[in-house]
Amino acid sequence: MTYGLPPITNAATNTTPQSPHNADSVTTERRFTLNPEATPFVPRNQGVSQWNTPIDIKERQATTCKKCRPGKVHRRGGEKKYPDETVKRINDAYEALKTQKFSLAEGLFRTILHIDKNILKQYDYQKMHIGLARSLNKQTREKQEEACSCLEKLRSNAPLNEFGTSTIHNLDLTLSLCEEALGRYIDAERRLLRLRNKKHDANEETWCEPSDDFDADIANARLWQTMKKHKLGETLLLKLQAELTIELQSCRSTAAAKKRHKCLRTINLTLALIWQDKGKYEWTEDLLLKMSGKQPDDIEEIQCKPCEHHEINLILSRHWEVMGKYNRAERLLLNMSDKPPDASEDILCKPSGHHDIDLALVRHWEVLGKFHLSERLLLNLSGMDPRDTEETLCQPCGHHDFDLARARLWQVMDKPERTEKLLLNMSGKHHSMSEETLCKPSGKHDIDLALVRLWEVVGQLERAERLLRPCRELYHSSEFEYALLRLCAGREGFMEMLRSYPESAYKMQAVSIHYFSLACEQIIKDGLKSGKDNLKKALESAEATIEKYPHCAGAYSQKAHCLRMGGASEQEWRKYFDKACFLDQSRAYKGKTDSWRSSEAAALEIQGLTI
Repeated sequence: MTYGLPPITNAATNTTPQSPHNADSVTTERRFTLNPEATPFVPRNQGVSQWNTPIDIKERQATTCKKCRPGKVHRRGGEKKYPDETVKRINDAYEALKTQKFSLAEGLFRTILHIDKNILKQYDYQKMHIGLARSLNKQTREKQEEACSCLEKLRSNAPLNEFGTSTIHNLDLTLSLCEEALGRYIDAERRLLRLRNKKHDANEETWCEPSDDFDADIANARLWQTMKKHKLGETLLLKLQAELTIELQSCRSTAAAKKRHKCLRTINLTLALIWQDKGKYEWTEDLLLKMSGKQPDDIEEIQCKPCEHHEINLILSRHWEVMGKYNRAERLLLNMSDKPPDASEDILCKPSGHHDIDLALVRHWEVLGKFHLSERLLLNLSGMDPRDTEETLCQPCGHHDFDLARARLWQVMDKPERTEKLLLNMSGKHHSMSEETLCKPSGKHDIDLALVRLWEVVGQLERAERLLRPCRELYHSSEFEYALLRLCAGREGFMEMLRSYPESAYKMQAVSIHYFSLACEQIIKDGLKSGKDNLKKALESAEATIEKYPHCAGAYSQKAHCLRMGGASEQEWRKYFDKACFLDQSRAYKGKTDSWRSSEAAALEIQGLTI
């Protein structure tokens, strides 16, 4: 696989990606009747992953050409080997970390640091602390803070170099990732700049020059993506790409060339996600196709053949969903599963043995409204049968991803009783328990968030809020922060509550939703004229959001809602819905369960209008 660069043993010309297409052009296949409430596709991991598919490129620690294999025990010549049981514990801990079993990895690293503390060499002792921090960083905010404390304590016991970076290998890199997870972006950015031998007060041109630390460069580019500093991330990645191209042209060692191609793949995947984030969908598609050994003008049959790199195939299938190319996305996923598209339902719904592919198919069929296929595949994955009793179907299968996917699917399929039973069972709760117990966080972010959303959708707003508030304090995640904003929009005291939130597009959009909700309630009670002032405020807030955040799809959608409620022509408000879908292709099938939408429907009905 050459990724658009010269073969390992031959020289070729520079192939740094150019911009062959208009960045705003998006190609779509024939329209499907999409499920409006399907789980949305999120281009990059923001907080907790909804589907927990294989390690997202945003989550992956890049592998440098000189990095040791995880789990390899450091030992100098002539030193005594560790006992076999110690080596096994170390290897098991790294394997758990690699397979994203973070709680298990945490326990194993703690055991090593307790049992083997006195026999570990200093280098390996430091590595175990860093491994523990990495496992903690993928869990609750409390554990993320523990990870930071653990690393800072370790850092204080070792010398620093001239740039103020720890001499302990990978410590500052891991610490920057922990700071990023806690939302301490400025701290993470400054740490990464020091790690890359850059001064924080240097100009941006200097910041974007590659350093001698590949992992730090990639981490910095991804952090800039998170901080919406796309230009900086893009510039750094393109320079890294150009350097690797030159190195490959003069590289005579096959092994060295392979390592550089691996680094190049990491660069290109990170660049693809930045372009996707910026709405450069065709650039992203062209790059992913070239990484797959294909060309943009190849026929569909060739483009839908999987390449040897699993993660590229998955990202490409998801990107085609974003572009509205649902046929291609499904065909690629089925080819990855070795299933023909015209196979029987029994074959289509048979697990492939690759959980990430199966879950991607479940989500894809959900998007297209093929619920029976999604449900059957999920039940097969969970070891269940559609003919099982209700009690059996609502029991967790033990695989968190499958259970959570099943709960979300049943909610979309309008089976709230099943959804609630399964989520409560996953939380170790029962519907007959006291309200206080039901509304106590389970300690599992995704389950609690799913329960909050379920109770909000079915109108149990008081119960949803009782669970939401302690969860917000426990997890400190953006999902719970924004869920509270969404739930409280239209209520007294909302604007006061809003003051504690940092400036963002979502905050400005929430103001528009707040005034829009008030307007809808007034229209329901006394007619359109009574809600005119609040409707005007809602429209002004949406327009202000568009002016400040021109790529915020939700703001265009909110403006369309306001114009439609105010009696504008369909031609007028429809173009803003279309603009929103153009900026975010997944909007066609997400965000339709917010509590304020029932008030909107009632207010439109009073005026003789329909959604």
